[in-house]
Amino acid sequence: MLSIDRKMAGLEMVMHGNLKKQELKKKILTPFSLLRQLTQDNSLKIKWSAGVILRFKKRVTSVLSDNYASLAAYEEFVMKISVSRSMLLIFALLVAGGYQARLEAQTIFFDDFEDRVKDQPLIGNNWTWFDQTYGGNTCTGSPTGEFGPFSDGDPSDYPADNRNYWTASADVGAGDSYYRAGLEVPAWDGALGNMLRVYGNQYNGATSCERVLVFKEETIGASGPHTFSFEVAKDQFGAPANGEITAAFVKVLRSSNNSFATLSFETVLTAPPPATSPSNVSTRFQYIEFDVPPEWVGELLQFGFYNDLAENLGQSWATSAALYDNVKLAASETGAAEYIVTTDWFVAEPELLGEDLTIEATVSCATPITGFSLDNGTDPVSVSDYEIVVLLNDGDSVTVDVETVNGATQCSAAQNVPQSGAEKSASAACNGQILLDDESATCTFDNTLFFEGVPTLGRAGTAILALLMLGLGLAGFRRFV
Repeated sequence: MLSIDRKMAGLEMVMHGNLKKQELKKKILTPFSLLRQLTQDNSLKIKWSAGVILRFKKRVTSVLSDNYASLAAYEEFVMKISVSRSMLLIFALLVAGGYQARLEAQTIFFDDFEDRVKDQPLIGNNWTWFDQTYGGNTCTGSPTGEFGPFSDGDPSDYPADNRNYWTASADVGAGDSYYRAGLEVPAWDGALGNMLRVYGNQYNGATSCERVLVFKEETIGASGPHTFSFEVAKDQFGAPANGEITAAFVKVLRSSNNSFATLSFETVLTAPPPATSPSNVSTRFQYIEFDVPPEWVGELLQFGFYNDLAENLGQSWATSAALYDNVKLAASETGAAEYIVTTDWFVAEPELLGEDLTIEATVSCATPITGFSLDNGTDPVSVSDYEIVVLLNDGDSVTVDVETVNGATQCSAAQNVPQSGAEKSASAACNGQILLDDESATCTFDNTLFFEGVPTLGRAGTAILALLMLGLGLAGFRRFV
């Protein structure tokens, strides 16, 4: 798999090449056609997604700026062309300097781990760590033991070590020194990008509940609503197998008086999508929203990930891992996106025309659903903050309005098909589509209905069968007479 730097260089070459071709044809290359050409170019071996597009933002901005004298001229041009809202928004992210300035003002921390190499000694970007032990088999109440970078009076080990296969495995001669976290560069044999792997600590000798925390620290700079968001994927080799817990957290400590008393501790269990191979692995968008009152400004904020395990329960550090990517802390700014689910039936036999083709579709989103529209005029079966269940017939659709958090959300859809003779199929957007602000995606269920009844004969076939039976009867009669 190409390194991110080589991909960026290749991307820039493709962009300049495409721009040159258009210049020779005396045509202006639109952002929409540029993106279409880039995403269809297989030579770069890039798995395109919103996150990948954003990583190339600076290179794209530089190249496009050569074609447009000013942002104002570019925006005037965009208003004259007809493209989908999602493409306009993606390219607004890529080239709008005003949006970039606003984004930088809102984002406090971001890490996608794409600048890492597999054998570097540290996680990088000042990620740190802490170990806790509890008296029972669950990590609740107050810890009975704690150990961190400052516990021994020597803070030189504040940055978390990179303990992955290349730096910790006995197979490469470094000893079996796995503990806490490591970088997957890339994850799942290249099906995913670089990710942070958080797991247990084999050197914690406790048999009761052990907690390993791997996190970032920031001094709180402003009050108001904030969001910690990330994507999580199942670990390829050490996913929880015996009830081990993986989670994300946000913690505020009173650092102003050096007491470091806990002011707030909010968590969410991380729930990576199931995966068995690189061909079906995917990520899930999750987040924690929290509010910072004015009196907390200047205090210490910790945010990151942890896992809990208890050897007394048969749990192990070796099966306690989860993978994390696109880690972002920002002052909360919500937007909206659109997710559409539609059905398309093909009836394979004329005998089946007129059959009831109604399915039950369940739409689930990572962020709150703020509205919906059913084009068949029916009421939904059920509606909650994050899920809607509807009945759809052939050609029907439901459009769901969903809130974005930190500029993104994720939606998926599943269908329940009561027809026993149906062959079911679903488009890629049905399986966990990540959406940016104002972006739209469509999940289509393509189903085929086959005839499952007992085959029957027409008049001609019945007559032929009767003659055959008569012939067999006469032959038998003559044999026994």
